Amino acid sequence: MSHILYTGHLHPHLEEHFLAEVARRKERDPLEPVIVLVGSNLLGIYLRRRLAERYGGHINVRFLTLLDLARALVGRAPELTGLAEYRAAAASVGDQCRYFAPVRDVAGFHRALAGTFRALRDAGLCTPEEVRRALAALDGEDKAADLADLFERYYNTIAEYPGAPEILAAARSRADDLEGLLGTGELMIYGFYDMNRGQRELLRAAAGQLSLTLFLPYSPTAAYAFAEPLRQFFLDLGCEEASVDGGEERTGDLATVQRHLFGAVGGPAAWDGTVKIISAPGEAREVREVAREILRLAGEGVPFADMAVLLRSPASYAPLFREIFDDLNIPYFLPEGEPLISLPGVRSFLLALGLAENKPPARAKVMEWVTSLTLKADTALWDVLTVEAGITRGCHDWKGPLLKLKERYLSWAQDRGSGRSSAALEAIDEMLPFLEKLFSCLEAFQAEGSWEGYVEKARVLLEQFYDEDTRESLAEVLEELAFLGKMEPKVSLRTFLEAFREAVLSRARNVGSYGREGVSIMGVMAARGLRHRVVFLAGLVEGGFPLRGRQDPVLTDRERAEINAASREELLPLSRARGQEEQLLFLQAVRSAGEHLVLSYPRMDRATGRERVPSHFLLTVGQALAGDGPMTYEALRGLPVFRRVGIDPATSDPLDVEEWDLSYLARGGPAEALVEFCPGLDRALRQERARRLDRHTAYDGLIGEETAARFWEKLDLRERTVSVTRLEEYATCPFRYFAHNVLGLEPWQEADALQMSPLDRGILIHDVLERFYSAASREGKLPISPEHVSWYRVKLRDVVREAFAQAGISGLARDVESSRVITDLLRYLRREARRGDGMVPVRFEERFEDLPGPGVKFRGRIDRIDASDGRVRVVDYKTGKKSKHDGLQLPVYIQAASTIMKVKPEDCEAYYHYVTSAGGFAVHGIDGSSWTEVWEAFTEAIRIILDGITRGRFFPYPGPKDENCGQCDYKALCPAGVGRIFSRKQGDPEMREFLALKEEEA
Repeated sequence: MSHILYTGHLHPHLEEHFLAEVARRKERDPLEPVIVLVGSNLLGIYLRRRLAERYGGHINVRFLTLLDLARALVGRAPELTGLAEYRAAAASVGDQCRYFAPVRDVAGFHRALAGTFRALRDAGLCTPEEVRRALAALDGEDKAADLADLFERYYNTIAEYPGAPEILAAARSRADDLEGLLGTGELMIYGFYDMNRGQRELLRAAAGQLSLTLFLPYSPTAAYAFAEPLRQFFLDLGCEEASVDGGEERTGDLATVQRHLFGAVGGPAAWDGTVKIISAPGEAREVREVAREILRLAGEGVPFADMAVLLRSPASYAPLFREIFDDLNIPYFLPEGEPLISLPGVRSFLLALGLAENKPPARAKVMEWVTSLTLKADTALWDVLTVEAGITRGCHDWKGPLLKLKERYLSWAQDRGSGRSSAALEAIDEMLPFLEKLFSCLEAFQAEGSWEGYVEKARVLLEQFYDEDTRESLAEVLEELAFLGKMEPKVSLRTFLEAFREAVLSRARNVGSYGREGVSIMGVMAARGLRHRVVFLAGLVEGGFPLRGRQDPVLTDRERAEINAASREELLPLSRARGQEEQLLFLQAVRSAGEHLVLSYPRMDRATGRERVPSHFLLTVGQALAGDGPMTYEALRGLPVFRRVGIDPATSDPLDVEEWDLSYLARGGPAEALVEFCPGLDRALRQERARRLDRHTAYDGLIGEETAARFWEKLDLRERTVSVTRLEEYATCPFRYFAHNVLGLEPWQEADALQMSPLDRGILIHDVLERFYSAASREGKLPISPEHVSWYRVKLRDVVREAFAQAGISGLARDVESSRVITDLLRYLRREARRGDGMVPVRFEERFEDLPGPGVKFRGRIDRIDASDGRVRVVDYKTGKKSKHDGLQLPVYIQAASTIMKVKPEDCEAYYHYVTSAGGFAVHGIDGSSWTEVWEAFTEAIRIILDGITRGRFFPYPGPKDENCGQCDYKALCPAGVGRIFSRKQGDPEMREFLALKEEEA
């Protein structure tokens, strides 16, 4: 058998020589079979088209991958998927590890182990005996023995279901059938620069039966160091080597870079625009700049199909390209396909399976899933109604609350006949059977089962709620999972769901057709051997391209080197070779450009905001172009090919309407001219101008007399009865008052099965303290003293239990919250006992109404009144954090207590008692000894507040260091930077009195 090895640059020399060689054989006999082994089916399509373009039609030229050839010899396709290999590796760990025992339960270890086992199989070590012999070379006997045992258990799981390594190994023994199978005694091999041992051994067997003609990308330079081992392997097979590199006749920047990259000094360049380097602020802007170049070239007559975007990490970049290309109507082809997880139906189904995993499902999670569906029902109303019904979680905790809510709406509909009641009733009637069907499907998922059983339950869920497109998209995933049942009889639900997510994340749907439907967006690995008129290389940052080489954590480079040395051949690849492969990949990508090469990188990391380091490959490009002296990043930025894109999106070459508008404004065009074409722009411009003023306007809460007149009923509080808490809300933040009391906006309260809201907890604690003190009063256990501590502890627990039962709180929520309440109140009572000032609690939850005040009347409730020897003390319980903004209540409490207890205000005092750890059990207040001064200050504060409300002064007040905004229910309604806006406007005369009030508080 004669073998010939052609070496040289793949583009253009090897490709041209390959095309000529095929043509020569066809001239000899047009019907003669020509069989070509290639690295990918995509490369086969490309070469078939190149032959047709160059020589017209051809017949009986077949392109096969090595695996295709092996399948044909063995007569079967591989059955093992990556998921099956991973599951087999995970199942091999069990409880029998010794060396690996500390990490046996770590999911990351299972994944790394599956990778190591695949590497061993790719090396032709497909049986436990072969693996044990190879691992015997390791110094660490414990590790080698444990790893060999794990592989044996792994092998026993997959033995009946061979994958690609096993099929390649089996094909070697059938090499005698090659000539009869292929119908020819010759085999061409094109474009490979690296092969694993299993692939090499199949070719060794083929070399004994067929004449080989090989086309290897190789040149005796450092850039091709990664291909040297394969070249040596081919020479050892007896190949006669011939170099096909001819003289480079082309000129221009692109030819200069391709000729001198990683080689002799080139340049100086002609700066003809055939090479460009783009530096963009971030990935999104980088993709837009690539799109701009694509559209410019398309306008010059370059077909989209003749352009390719090459990516080292397509999983991270491709979604950005898809999104922006879709927006700009740029057609594209994705050889890796559209990720299955990007389909809305698939994402929704993953949410549904998450409900089965976390039973009983939380209300919010169920509603998140419901709104992910394309239902005709008003799912937003469903969301509101389930909150209103107080639903938290549980398949059996939905029907009862919804039926009770339905009864309330029926009652309201009879009384008022509101349209909202009708819509709510209709929504509840739609929701109940829908949820019943959902919960029935979810209940079928038990904690443990078979793969086939879980797959069948998943199919039922799909049939019940999803369209045919989603069902078809997930059909292969479910088949793959069902296959796992052949290897594992029983698994947990969590394992099944993790495997389902893994399978979905690893799959994609075809998008487009190569060379026919647009720009190719592909990884550089998939693009090996392909040539395009225009090539874009994006994401050129350190760690992006080149990728960093990482060692196998299970079988390190040192251990792999020991195995290779003992076997006297390169069985297992080493991570340090990654740098050589990255260099060769970059060289091939650059040489694949026929007319234009555009290199781009983002300066900033979008996740962290940190500056990115440009790839050092860019320096080699700059060196090839400049040709004099060492290249630096600073020098690179000074080259004519380099373009730095700023943050400002305005451009002279706009991609869309948004960029056109920004460019128009950047050129000095009046914004008013765009108002006709941009609805809402006029209002936005007025708002922006208003916020830049040093005074308040209608855009920052000063609503004006005309608007105030519309809300007069809510703004005019004179001589009306109000709670002092309402006025305190204005003193805290006028805008908060406006949102809550004028507009009537209520914060969204999501029920939680395990935690009470602060409001509900406060109400319950007030109830507990009233019950407790009332009981203590009846039993003569007041004032609180140390001698009754045992009685207090027992009584408090009983009262807490009763209060929770009456509030309808049970289960885990009751256990968690009641323990917290009891602990806090016992600490509070101990402090009360230590105080021992002789004041005796005599009245509890005392209400007052129409209490005369300055300009208004007050209503409210006093939590506790203590009395002794003609002195009266008001105690107001606080259950949250200590606040500076509740001082207005105390003068009202003194006034009310003096009326109730028939004493002078001067004989009263009022205190806030913070009764939980959140407030640190603090106590602070005032006494009536200087009542005249206190009431005068209070009267002035109320006047300022009433005047502000009446005049419509509802500006946001963030407070010192924006402290008011932290827990505010309405902060989402305020503009960004509200503190900065407030600082600019605090000299406004409209705020003078309010700010004086805040200074008095301080």
